[in-house]
Amino acid sequence: MWKYNNQKGQDLIEYALLLAIVVGIGSFIFSGSGLKDSISSIFGNSSSLLGNVASASKDPSSNLSGDDRNMKWLKDTLMGYINEKWFQDQVGYALTTRKDMDFTKARDDKFGGLSDSESNSNFMDKIDDSYLGDCSWVMTEYTENGNIYYGVSIYDPSKNGGQKLSDLTPGPEGIQGVTTDVYKIDTTTGDVTKFKSDAKQNVFKKTNNTTGTTYNVIRGNPK
Repeated sequence: MWKYNNQKGQDLIEYALLLAIVVGIGSFIFSGSGLKDSISSIFGNSSSLLGNVASASKDPSSNLSGDDRNMKWLKDTLMGYINEKWFQDQVGYALTTRKDMDFTKARDDKFGGLSDSESNSNFMDKIDDSYLGDCSWVMTEYTENGNIYYGVSIYDPSKNGGQKLSDLTPGPEGIQGVTTDVYKIDTTTGDVTKFKSDAKQNVFKKTNNTTGTTYNVIRGNPK
């Protein structure tokens, strides 16, 4: 994917320069006095194109679909944390109690094991999710048939009227039916698969027991 994006950028640069040269020669032949203005205009447009190409090269995620971006973050970033002690300290209890993907139980319930991106916890401070931009997420962990799995539900503002999760104002019954994408990570094989696309889940407000601050969380099993 990275190689493809870089090659695509290089092709656009070569095309822009070639276009400028060809049009410049044509302007010289047919325009006479308009040569200077034509060359300036063509190279100005070429410069703009080169700038866009350079920007895309610096931020390859801008060329990815939401699903590809999510997959890349899960595989390249989140998977890199799962063997760290601080990560295992967070998820260990849930792995011994949960038997399937479940986004309905809070961590302080007996089942434990929901980690919310908006919580600003010490655990979340260690996870770099900047690649996801304005997306929010929740993770659950469980053991199924002796194998360890993680379920990650990602809320993307672009699928929810442009509103970030933190922009929403849940009432007592929460907000029903926001759109999320849910992924399943098999820690035995390292495979990341799409569990459900455009799933419907709910948003509730939660209070930090230590600081008293509130934040929004994704809850409910995907429908």
